[in-house]
This record gives sequence, structure tokens and C-alpha cells, in this order.
Amino acid sequence: MRAICAILASLLLAGTSFAATINVPADYPTIQGAIDASSNGDVIQIAAGTFYENGIVSENKAITIQGTLNGDGSLATTIDGQDLFRVFEIWGIWNEQGGNEATLKNLIITRGYHPDGGGIECGHYTVIEGCHITNCYSQTGGGISAYMNNTTIRNCTISGNTSEYGGGIAVSGSSDGPGSIINCLIENNMDGELGFGGGIYANAQDYPVDIIDCTIQGNDATMGGGIFSNSFFANIRLNGCTVRNNYTGIYSDKVTITDSIICGNAGYQIDGTWIDGNGNFINDTCQTLIGACCLDGLCTLATEQDCNSNGGEYLGDNSDCTDDPCYIPPVIGACCTNDTCLQTLEADCLYWGGDWLGEDSSCDECEPSAPCDPTGACCLNGGCIIATATDCIESAGDYAGDDVPCSNAGCPPPVEPDLVGACCIGGNCVVTTGTDCLASDGNYAGDDVTCPDANCPTICLGDANGDGEVSVNDILLVISQFGVTCP
Repeated sequence: MRAICAILASLLLAGTSFAATINVPADYPTIQGAIDASSNGDVIQIAAGTFYENGIVSENKAITIQGTLNGDGSLATTIDGQDLFRVFEIWGIWNEQGGNEATLKNLIITRGYHPDGGGIECGHYTVIEGCHITNCYSQTGGGISAYMNNTTIRNCTISGNTSEYGGGIAVSGSSDGPGSIINCLIENNMDGELGFGGGIYANAQDYPVDIIDCTIQGNDATMGGGIFSNSFFANIRLNGCTVRNNYTGIYSDKVTITDSIICGNAGYQIDGTWIDGNGNFINDTCQTLIGACCLDGLCTLATEQDCNSNGGEYLGDNSDCTDDPCYIPPVIGACCTNDTCLQTLEADCLYWGGDWLGEDSSCDECEPSAPCDPTGACCLNGGCIIATATDCIESAGDYAGDDVPCSNAGCPPPVEPDLVGACCIGGNCVVTTGTDCLASDGNYAGDDVTCPDANCPTICLGDANGDGEVSVNDILLVISQFGVTCP
């Protein structure tokens, strides 16, 4: 029994395959090369940048082909067909029992040309998601030509494309399964000379094609500038959509329209037979819709156009500022200072002289503080201070050692300064110490005695005999001493 189990396990493992990620251009220089090397379940990841490639085909493979997103979520990968051929043809796996999806997502697809699907031709369990298809042209389906057998196009922008049938998208319903276009912006596409369906050209068979929560605006066609429907089976269903400001609105052959806005279209809003699913607003002019607009953390009510033109974020028609939807919480991060770390705002951190590490940073990221230089007692000028060894020596002090307090430093006591006073000498008065005065044969008047208080005697010039008078006697004394050598 164990042997049988081991054999079965080996067989199961031998048949097991694991999904792989194939990078373009790191693993394969071209997208087609990566597709050819892929197996069901693989993801082909295309790097950011522009790739000049067309005629890319993926058939009967359940793989995902995806571009790269920028940090803000915008598309970073462009596939440029250079107006030479259709950019992508992609089909999932389909059989009578069901199918497996192929997915194309997060790509800008531009400058494709083909009579059937200028940018993309797709069908059979295919998902086109998060793509922007622009500046492509064809006879049928300028941006996308889709056979809607379990095919979904969602969260895409289809703009600036041209075709005789479906400037933006041409969809064909299926007898094998439904299809849907969900939450797409289809704008500024146009027809050629014949003019059927500037935004969407659609027909259906046994299964419906659902167009849900889409905005179809600014498209141009002689018949059905917004949507042209050719559906004998009445299986085109429009739900929650806005069809506005197109050159001609909806040309309908039994389209079911529910909870939708059809307004402001030139020529007509709806032409032909249609089924009212209720909840519709249909008018020759569109209401001026406003909603919450977020700008620099503040909320105001504005039209979408005014909000976008001022760099704001429009939250949707009829949204409001209740509960402050634009509030931006303060950005907190680690602030490293010399001796601690705090979680605080950048401005506060810089005010305190700290180093702010960024949003959501952790105090664990702070570098350890450098240890402080040791200090100790420094004997200086008869006193003692606490200083580093370097500061003490540079100040001509005597450093007692690291961590030595002044009480144990043994610094010599301060030297008391010598007392000074007035010194009478040679008929003059100077302030000096008593010792210096006596050594100069002066008469010391006493400590702290000032010269005005010393009453030092003055010398009268010419009184040679010192009798207080300058007379002939002084002259005789000088003559008598003339020629005498003084000791």
C-alpha cells in the first residue's frame, strides 16, 4: 500500500507546474518572446518605460501580461505600435466546458493600427484591466475590438482613437457567454467618414453585453456619437452610466437603459427604440453637478472641472464635505536628538535641532549617540572647575584626572594678592607695594592709602641747599661743588 501511495505521489508531482514571473526585458528582451516562453498561470511583468513593439499575440494561454505602476499608482509602461500594426491580440482558453482567463493590465497602449482593433483585439475569457488605450485607429474598434464571450473590460480609459465602427470600442456579443464593460472612461474618440458609434459600437446575440458605471463623453459620430447599438436580441444593457456632451447621443436598437444620465449631446439624446429600466435622467442640457473637492487637506464644493483645474481631487458628483473627507492626518516619524528619540512632527523635530527620519520611521533607526568626553577636576588660577582634559590643558590648568571631584583634586589654595598703597618718591607719588616702595628709597604711606591722601612733599627746583628759598646761596653752593665727581 505504501509503495502504491509513493508511486501516486511521484506521478502527481511530475505533473505539477508552478506559476512563474517572467520579466521583460530582464528575462526576455521582447514581450512576444516572454509570451512564447510562458505557461498557464505565469505573469509577464513589463518594466517601466516605452517599448516599441506591435503584432503581439497571446492565444489559448491563461497568463497575465502587466505593466509597472509609478509610486502614485499611475501607469509607467507604454507599448507603442508606431502606427505599423495592431499592438495586442489576446485570447484566453475556451472550450465547451468553460475557460481560463488571460489578463492584460496596467499598460498604456498607443499608436496601433489594424482593420479590426487598432490597439487591442480580444475575446474568449479575456480581461482588459487598468489600461489606457489612446491614439489608435482601425476600421472596426479604434481602441479595442472585443468578442464578448466572457470578456471583461474594466477600469480602463479609452481616448483619442478613430474608427468607422466604434472609435473607442467595438464589441460583438456572443452566443457562447456574456461580456461587460465596467467603470471605464471613454472620451474624445471619433468615427471616420461613415460614423457609427464614436464611443462604443455594440451588438449582441444570445448573451448580453453589460455597460456598467461608465462615463462616455466628448465622442463624435454621425450616428450614435456616444453609443451605436445594433442588437436584434435587445441584449445591450446600460446601467449607472453617464453619456454626455457627445456629438449625437445613443442610437438605440432595443438598448435597456437603467439609472443612467444621458444629457447635453448634440443632435439627439436617444434615437431609436429603447427599454426604460427606470432611474434615468435624460435632457438636452446637463445639470451642473458639484461634489467635494479636496485641496491641500481642505474640503470645498466645486464642479469636477473647477476642482481638477485647481489641482484638487474630486470625490464625485453629489459628494459632500461631511465628516471632513479631505482631512490629512499629521505625519509622525522618529526624531533623533543627542540623547533621546521622540515620535513627533518634522517641524517640531527640526525646531529642537533633531534629525527627523521620515514618515512612519522608528526610533530603532536612530544611530547611537557618540559618547561624551570624560570630565574631571581642573586646577586653574588658584581655583577648581570641572572640565575635559583637553579644555583644562588648553586653559593652562592642571587636570587632576577623569571623574575626580574638586574636593579630591588637591588644588593649591588661591594666592592672596599683595596690598598696595601710596609711595612718595622723588617728589612724586606712585601706587605700589610697600616692599617695592622701600626698595626704591621711597616713603610708603600705607596699605590702601591713595596718593591724594599721602601728602607727599614736592621738590622745588633750584633750592639746592634745601632752605625753602631759591637765592644767591643756592648759586654759591652749586659753584662750590662745580667739578666734584659724585659718588
